[in-house]
Parts: sequence; structure tokens; C-alpha cells
Amino acid sequence: MSGQELHPAQEPTAARSLWARWLNWLQQLEPQWLTFGALVLFCLIFAAFSEAFLRPSNLLVIARQSSIIAIIAIAELLTLLAGGIDLSVGSLAGLSGIVTAGVMVSTGSPVLGVLAGMLTGTLFGTINGLVITRLGIQDIIATLAMLFIAHGLIYAYSGGQPIYKGIDEGFLFIGQGSIGPISMPIIIALVVAGVVSLMLNFTKLGRQIYAVGGNRDVAYASGINVKQTKLIVYMLSGFLCSIAGVIVTARLGSGQPAAGDTFLLDAVAAVILGGASLSGGVGTVSGTLIGVAIIGVLSNGLTLAGATYYTQEILKGVMVILAVLLNSVRGLKR
Repeated sequence: MSGQELHPAQEPTAARSLWARWLNWLQQLEPQWLTFGALVLFCLIFAAFSEAFLRPSNLLVIARQSSIIAIIAIAELLTLLAGGIDLSVGSLAGLSGIVTAGVMVSTGSPVLGVLAGMLTGTLFGTINGLVITRLGIQDIIATLAMLFIAHGLIYAYSGGQPIYKGIDEGFLFIGQGSIGPISMPIIIALVVAGVVSLMLNFTKLGRQIYAVGGNRDVAYASGINVKQTKLIVYMLSGFLCSIAGVIVTARLGSGQPAAGDTFLLDAVAAVILGGASLSGGVGTVSGTLIGVAIIGVLSNGLTLAGATYYTQEILKGVMVILAVLLNSVRGLKR
């Protein structure tokens, strides 16, 4: 028996061996490094096609345009880490922004306007959490319902018209001002990213969020209040969306009913590109920011190259599929 030779079909081929080594390398590599490699590659490609791409002024434009998506993507990341998903992030940002404008115009106070907008996002995020944790409705269904509710409330409150008369000039600094060459939306997004990253990595709540998303039953058995953790996550998601909504209103100088319509898809795409798992418990703020950067670089680079809007959307979709496939390959290891 020991002298028997392997059938030729059983002999590992060079191609199979190469594939196995490449697969093992992918499984060992952290997802954010793959995403960062893709970001660098896109930057090199667009720099080759346009001299304007790598100019500091253009890079600041990309960062400013991506800052609001970054905040909403971080909100989405929190819910995914806890094993959920929030489809209402764009609508909550839009509702918070329109309420900010409406209250500011009616009271003449930018402070009351901002507080009202932030309270709105946090309140509706809390409602999301209560519906999910107390009524037992699945995250995707509850937040989909909230998407429609918030979208309807936007148009009911505004009458479908922009709110711009009476917007305080000082308030506009939040969205249009800058400190040195860095615009305020970028600064706010970086502060949000830093605070959330510290919370996830160095606090008890952060460890609980990862634990709940990683294995709900094990988290419960270890004494973690799963329902309370998820409720807090959705409250935080709504709060972060309200910050984004306030910035949008300040940036546009008005409350626009359709302002939040496109945020959801870009935010979800950025989080997935950043290596977060749809099954929960996997993902980082740094990875999400890289995913946001890829979305921003694609949009800006393709615009400079003269590509159409629908071409940008197609490439975003392809990138998301590739990111999910890579995460699946990495998941084979586990």
C-alpha cells in the first residue's frame, strides 16, 4: 500500500497550489489593508488621467464632500457591529436637517434649531431601538418602516418646499466655515470618528457592542444586557445622523426635503468596503473611513475623467460585490 502512486488527478497542480497560497494570504490579511490597497490603486489611476486629482485643493474637496457620508457611515457601522442594520440613516439625517431649519426660522434661534434637530434624530433612533428590542421586530423591517415614516414626516413638515428664509448667518459656519484650510464638516467628522473609535476600543460599551454582534447568545450568557446594548446603539445611530443633518442644512444654507435621499446607499457601501461584516461583530472606524474615501475618490476621479453619474453607480456596485466576496473568502478561515 505504501508503494502506491497517487492518481494524476490527485496530484496538486501548480495552479491549485498558487491559488491555495493566495487564498491563505487573503484570509490572514486584515480587511482594512485590502481596502487601503484599493484606495491607493484608485488614486494612482486617477492621478495618471488627471493632473488636478492629487492637488491639495482637490483632495480637500473630496474630504469635504465625504465628511457627511463618513458620519452617517459610522452610525451604520455601530448597528452592523451589534448584529443589526439601520436603513433609516439617510431619512433621519434629512428629517433632523429639516427640523433644524424649521425651528430656527420659526424661533429665530440657531441654538434651538440645532438642539431640536439633534433631539429629533436621537428620538427617532431611540424609537428604532425600542421597536427592535421591546417589540421583537427584525432590525431590517423596523428601520425600513422608519425610513418611510421619517421620509413622510419630512414632506409633511416642510410641505415639500425648502426652508431657507430666516436661516441664521452664524449657523452657516458649521457647514461652510473652516479653520485654516480645513473645513468645519471635515473637522466634525474627524472628531466623531475619533470619539467613536475610542468608545469601541477602550470602553465597556464598545466591548459589549462587539460581543453582541459576534454571538448574541454567548453575550447574553456572559451577563451582557443584549437589549439595552442594542437600544443604545440605535440611539447613537440616530444621534450621529442628526449631526450629519445639521451639517447638511448649514452647508446648503437651507432645509432641503430631499437632502438625505442618497446617504443610505453610500453609507452602507462605505461600511462594507471598509471590511464590516453583515453578520455583526466585525468592523472598525478606520476601515469605514477608508471605505468612505474610496466612494469619494471614485466620484471625484470619475467626474474629472468625464464619466457619467450612472457609470459611478455601476462601479460602486461592483466594488461592494467584490468587498463582500473578499469578506466571504476571509470568513472561510473561521
